[in-house]
Amino acid sequence: MKDLIEKISNSLVFVWFLRVLISALFFVSAVAKMYPNPEIGLIKYFEIKQLVQGLGFNEILAQYFSRSIIAFEFFIAISVLLNNYLKRIIYPISILLLVAFTTHLTYIAIQGNDGNCGCFGELIPMTPIEAIIKNIITILILYFLYSKTSKNLSSSFRSLVILMLSCLLFMFIYVPLRSNKKIQENITTTFNQVTSLYSQYISQTDIDNGEKILCFFAPGCDHCQSAAKQIKELQNQIDNFPEVYVVFLDEEPEIVEKMNALGNSRADNLKYDQLKKERESLFLEAVPVLEKLNEVDPTNIEALKTLKNIFGTVGDAVKFKMIKAKLEELGQ
Repeated sequence: MKDLIEKISNSLVFVWFLRVLISALFFVSAVAKMYPNPEIGLIKYFEIKQLVQGLGFNEILAQYFSRSIIAFEFFIAISVLLNNYLKRIIYPISILLLVAFTTHLTYIAIQGNDGNCGCFGELIPMTPIEAIIKNIITILILYFLYSKTSKNLSSSFRSLVILMLSCLLFMFIYVPLRSNKKIQENITTTFNQVTSLYSQYISQTDIDNGEKILCFFAPGCDHCQSAAKQIKELQNQIDNFPEVYVVFLDEEPEIVEKMNALGNSRADNLKYDQLKKERESLFLEAVPVLEKLNEVDPTNIEALKTLKNIFGTVGDAVKFKMIKAKLEELGQ
């Protein structure tokens, strides 16, 4: 068995298979950041959401950095299939790049962020933990290829430079830089242009334009009543306070009533599970809004309590404990 593994690892076909795999990985990563098109993928999600709003980049710097990162990924995707300074330059800088990304992802994961890290844009959503695992596997493959590559391969540094400059030129031509005015327009409208899933419940106004507060309340909920009272006080204290609209989750009592009316037969048990899923999905619809509220105001006790109750109801133990810990830090 040991001899077979050694034979496979020394096989030229196996080495080339891994090189093609690494090339495909970097190529898909570059293309995915521009999915479904550069205006949405590169500018709105990677450049504005990930770099400007997520990492605090300057708007101008973010334009150059985003295009350079993608150009570099294209460069690596092509270079691993060539023999130009594979051992001296290509494999080492690929590993260093992934180590840098992994360090940043580890920091994000420690902060409790389990959203899309943006490594593959919106094409393949991936959590920081998933991306870290992917990067570690990729680093191990690159190290293996490094160990199997000879230092004596004929290389042309000039060709390498031309390839890198070509990738950069391609990106800056394919996605031209924007003026300062255009940048501000994009940042302002990044989220306003998204059609809300809840617009169907608010018929008297267009909730997709301008600043509005959308509240999700359940009849008889003590936390909801407390939150409504606080919102009313803020409306009286703050001039130009955003319009407030409420969506009542009045489907829940009806679902609970149906669940309680069921018996113990197999058919009733199946129906109970179905209703339970409907009830959980009803609660989960409010989670993105509450989490966004928590980002804006991390000390909002009512939002945290509501999130804790939702995660407890749907059985998400990890997020339940995380929110509980936050509440304990706030003395609740």
